[in-house]
Amino acid sequence: MISKRSAETLKQNEGIIWLAVCVSAGLICLGQFGLGNGWQSLLVLNSGGVGLISCLGLSEIRRRSDEQEIQRLHEVATTDALTGTGNRRWFDQEMGRRVTQFRRYRTPCSLLVIDVDHFKNINDTWGHDVGDQVLVALVRVITATLRDIDMLFRVGGEEFAALLPETDGKNAATAAERVRAAISDLQIPVGNRRIQINASVGGSQLLSSDSTETWYKRADTALLEAKQSGRDRVVFYTSSNPSSSIRVQPSVGPCKPADPSL
Repeated sequence: MISKRSAETLKQNEGIIWLAVCVSAGLICLGQFGLGNGWQSLLVLNSGGVGLISCLGLSEIRRRSDEQEIQRLHEVATTDALTGTGNRRWFDQEMGRRVTQFRRYRTPCSLLVIDVDHFKNINDTWGHDVGDQVLVALVRVITATLRDIDMLFRVGGEEFAALLPETDGKNAATAAERVRAAISDLQIPVGNRRIQINASVGGSQLLSSDSTETWYKRADTALLEAKQSGRDRVVFYTSSNPSSSIRVQPSVGPCKPADPSL
């Protein structure tokens, strides 16, 4: 605790309000609030009364608190609560930013759309709690497979989108196949059993003529083609002409649950 002498010394400061609050690690925070002169400071003491930090303005504390609150609200507004990825709102904003950047600097960017095959069958058989576990495990695997600069978003129930900055179509198709293969190797423990899943991946390279809508639609069309071609495979459009697409299918046929729904 602060010594009696130190406390008496503090009391001698007329026109000053002193507040003492115990905090973690045995520290005591003294807030000095001036009356009339408008200045404030914060003094942090240890149990022996030794000053550790001084002259930290209260306005600075408020500013930092406001910044933390803004950051928290931003995360709430842009993050998927279940998986921790970006949500659809953030995805739409980032898509627009990438299109604008490409028009100005011609910086390449590619889009992947990833959808879990037969996810409805998982929910119907195991329940939605297990379905949630599958999505969380899926995100963990995708994130580990992609680069640090790549961005992952949940854009639908079991559908995810990944933005790959500075990546052309050929390299993006290679990355898409790595993601697909990693998902195919994933096994989620449920009780004494394990669930194995597969995913289809569609992709498209950003073109000079693209809007966010045409860019996404092309990737979504590629995903549909991957589904209709047997699932558990990659279809990537490198141009606006589907005939120029890159198609990658697994060397071993996909695991197909009884439910044939997409």
